[in-house]
Amino acid sequence: MTDTAGPAGGDSITARIVVRANGTVSGPATLQTVISAVNAGSPGGRWTATVANSVGVVVPPPPPVLSGLYTAQRATTTISIHPFGGLVIADKDLNQTGTLAVTLQDPTLGHMTSAGLGSLDAAGHTFFATGSLSALQAAVQQLVFTSTAPGAETFNVTLVDAAGGIVQDSSSRLLISASVDLTQAAQHFAPSPSASFLTATADGQRTLAQGEAYQGPVNYLQSQYIYDGADPVVIVAQSPNVFVKNFVGSAAVALLSGQNVVDAGYGSNFMIGGTGSDVFFLNGSVNTVTWNTIVGFHPGDIATLWGYHAGVSAYHWDDVAGAVGYTGRTLRADLLGNGNVTASLTFAGTAAADTNKYAITTGQVAGLNYMGIFAA
Repeated sequence: MTDTAGPAGGDSITARIVVRANGTVSGPATLQTVISAVNAGSPGGRWTATVANSVGVVVPPPPPVLSGLYTAQRATTTISIHPFGGLVIADKDLNQTGTLAVTLQDPTLGHMTSAGLGSLDAAGHTFFATGSLSALQAAVQQLVFTSTAPGAETFNVTLVDAAGGIVQDSSSRLLISASVDLTQAAQHFAPSPSASFLTATADGQRTLAQGEAYQGPVNYLQSQYIYDGADPVVIVAQSPNVFVKNFVGSAAVALLSGQNVVDAGYGSNFMIGGTGSDVFFLNGSVNTVTWNTIVGFHPGDIATLWGYHAGVSAYHWDDVAGAVGYTGRTLRADLLGNGNVTASLTFAGTAAADTNKYAITTGQVAGLNYMGIFAA
């Protein structure tokens, strides 16, 4: 006799082979029938059979593998980004049909849009697509999310291939800050002593300067230091949660901890991030060549390059560039669109494996064009 067990999800299928006294064998034909039946419903015929100890086992293929999902990507309200720009689907047969679903865990924080393969519900909270695995990868990479409120958004991802493999409960997490963090870091300040800053100028002068109490719109900033001199300056924060602004000359700025904002001048600047979350503003909006370096750029940090105009400007990456001792992957931007690089930004100590995880978006605020780079 021969007994078979039909496929259930990703379970194995077992068929017993019976050896008769006369030496004839029954079972292989039945086993092959099972394989053929399963493969008929699984494009690519990726199920296989093995025989050991007179028992034949039909082995299902492994499920596809998703990589490049962000665990803590950063964004701000009103800015649209591609949350799955780095997602890669790996499978032995990328041409087989699969079904992909992406659902927002908190639909109050934003919505998705897509102009390619797949469909969205009316509110843009659930994305659904069917096609080859390679086509699904291309479609989800173009999926756009626009945040409308601060919070932590989780994208729940499910992928099922035609052979029965399933990837479920995978997720990508997006940390959304209010857009004021990027666009209104300092509107005014009061001249009252607050934090202290260690400063040094090009002529060798070194002093412990008093900062001012921060009274702008960003609620996590406590103090600030504004430098409006023409000389290059070194500014070292002695306390957390500070706003540092340099108007014209080049500067070196070192941060401590907490959440900080640096509004760098249009010269070339050297910035050492703190242990918390930092926002760096880089000024490329004037007709000068600037080269900035950020040390310690890590998840939670944001760099904003003013003067990058989507559709006009262009950029590329150099693998190793920058100052000796602080080289790293360098973003080269042609801001005017005339073939000349006018702004360079080196992320010290990084390689392509690091910067490929960064989320990059472009936009315009109050008539100012920018590129936003979010560490992940």
